Amino acid sequence: MSHPEHHAELIKAVTEEFKDIFDNSSQGVYVYLDDDHLACNNKLATMLGYSSSEEMLKTKGPFLDAFVAGESQDDVVAAYRASMDKMVGSTSKVTMKKKDGGTLNVTVMLVPISYQGHMMALHYIS
Repeated sequence: MSHPEHHAELIKAVTEEFKDIFDNSSQGVYVYLDDDHLACNNKLATMLGYSSSEEMLKTKGPFLDAFVAGESQDDVVAAYRASMDKMVGSTSKVTMKKKDGGTLNVTVMLVPISYQGHMMALHYIS
């Protein structure tokens, strides 16, 4: 199995494992392995003006460029790096980009998770 296929299977499996959270959280939720392998719930998609998570994830380009305003990108990267390198969670104020070109100020709680030996970041957005 190729690397991309394996990562796609990992994201699918994690999404199924956390199905209750994705489906029932009152917060937006996404899990991030890399720019090509991530999943989000419909709550996050609607917060950002999309009709569904499927529509949101069809957006082209890296996650940061597509969904995080420039002034917040360094903070998101730093939180992600700390999560992956030091296994710590964090909370940050972030400005996200909406589908219509507007922005949304949110709080992002990022926690590291490990699934089948692969580190990922689980994000809760409120």
